[in-house]
Amino acid sequence: MNHTRSGPRPASAGQTFFQVVYYLGVFAFFAFCVKSETYRLGPAPSANANVADVAQTNLLFHDDFQNQLNPLWAWENEDASRWRINQRGWLEITGGDQSVLAGAPQSNLLWLPAPKINLIITTRLKTQPLFNYQQSGLLLFNTAGRYISLSRGYCQECVLGGSGIFLEHNLEGKRVRLALPSEATELSLMFIQTNASVGAFYALETGNWQNFITLQNPQPLERVGLSVTNDSAWEEGYDVIGQFDYFEMRPLFHQIPMPHPGYFQQTANF
Repeated sequence: MNHTRSGPRPASAGQTFFQVVYYLGVFAFFAFCVKSETYRLGPAPSANANVADVAQTNLLFHDDFQNQLNPLWAWENEDASRWRINQRGWLEITGGDQSVLAGAPQSNLLWLPAPKINLIITTRLKTQPLFNYQQSGLLLFNTAGRYISLSRGYCQECVLGGSGIFLEHNLEGKRVRLALPSEATELSLMFIQTNASVGAFYALETGNWQNFITLQNPQPLERVGLSVTNDSAWEEGYDVIGQFDYFEMRPLFHQIPMPHPGYFQQTANF
């Protein structure tokens, strides 16, 4: 039996429409990537084996605090007399006594909306907290009081008993503190937020990232900020100062499983 092979059928109007929409979408995506790259003002930290693809080429936001703040930032309870861009080109914030972690109106909380995608958030920090509850670092939070804070701080009354790196969170109505000892005065901090978890990392040397902990969090937090606070009125005249070299957000395209290290834990309010 002879078979006659028919030629290709012409595309229908509906098929043509969806093809046009598809290619327009691809074009828009690459245009966004090129545009986002213009925010790049400096090098990003590299990662060790604990994290894959930290050094993505695409940037959602970057500020290296040269001369002025990126205009996309928002201040919560700004006190202009207690922040500045210092001579090194670092953002310098002096902590007040109130803390958003305790449900109080914290001064000079600098924040941005967190895009609803998987994110890598990093900063480089210099600080030296000396009195109870003083801390400087990164904060993920929302307006309903849920938060995750990663900071360099001091707490003599905690299980740790002094200086350290602290991970604090209130995801289920209870304030929880995790800590590991450290006397470092300069370090990098990183959050990796996905639609199911938040990984917290620190690096005492540039690029040498260590996983602090990964928290299950099926409700991503909508704001990310830089937080400096005394968190009390017990500082005896010394206000903690946090200095930030840069801040940036990148999309996370790929992630390998992150380990759960040991830590000290204290669940009492403070």
